Amino acid sequence: MYIRQSQFAGTFYPDNPQILKEMIEDFLHQATIEKLKVQPKALIVPHAGYIYSGPIAAYGFKILEDKLFRAKREKRFCRAERDRFLFRAKREKRFCRAERDRFLFRAKREKRFCRSASWRRGRFLYKKIILLGPSHHFSFQGLASSPAGYWETPLGKITCLGKKDLKELKKTKEIIESSEIHEPEHCLEVEIPFLQTVLKEFKIVCFLTGELNTKAIAKVLGSLVDEETLILVSSDLSHYYSYEEAQKLDKVTIDAILDNDIKRLEEFGEACGKTGIEVLMEIAKNKHWQPKLLKALNSGDITGDKSQVVGYSSIVYYDSN
Repeated sequence: MYIRQSQFAGTFYPDNPQILKEMIEDFLHQATIEKLKVQPKALIVPHAGYIYSGPIAAYGFKILEDKLFRAKREKRFCRAERDRFLFRAKREKRFCRAERDRFLFRAKREKRFCRSASWRRGRFLYKKIILLGPSHHFSFQGLASSPAGYWETPLGKITCLGKKDLKELKKTKEIIESSEIHEPEHCLEVEIPFLQTVLKEFKIVCFLTGELNTKAIAKVLGSLVDEETLILVSSDLSHYYSYEEAQKLDKVTIDAILDNDIKRLEEFGEACGKTGIEVLMEIAKNKHWQPKLLKALNSGDITGDKSQVVGYSSIVYYDSN
């Protein structure tokens, strides 16, 4: 059984579970977001050390923590169904314990009884998270997926699905499976403790990008998306420019993303995860998702050192249909 143990606990983020959880919850508490009326489909979040990019990443993950979409739907269903039942029961004068028990049993069986909804603390119950990020250490063609098994952080183990677990990927030549490529890479690992804090009972599918055909890969990954799937692209923005220059460059990148202009991003954007962002933009175009900027800062805003900075942003995608 493959287990990818944490490689960056104690450097990029705390290795003490209690301190790590308290840090993430503090970031989430400090993040203020405008409520969405529709379910998030994808996120772009940064992947630097938590003391630098954690406060900005929290804006993206806060979107997942802050909603009760399904619970609200279930609650509305329960009230409407209850009212219809009571009206009928009164009209027919058949309101009895046996009828009530049959109604409750059916509601629970169909998982539509609001008290039985499996939502806690306003979290989504996404079943599958597709993580996509750049490889900072290897050059290769296509995507590199993690082997099936577990990814471990100080907050516990998360089941990771491999290429063979997903029928859509089994015959895809553009995807290779490699623990060697994933082991030294930080960009996906640093997102997982955030996910463990805001979600429960999910599985991950981990991809690192190489040289690839954006449209072909977008078609493949898009086939994995259903109502219980979230795509998460891990990317920082510009690197090691002065504060003022970084702000200008990052605005160009962010504007291209928000305009869903892949060509402009390719030509003028600066982001270490640009390839993954372009894949997401292609998926978003095919599925009619819209992006929304949640927060953008750079390391100079966090540390006060504005001589050489790294840019960060959190962007959410939602279904515009």
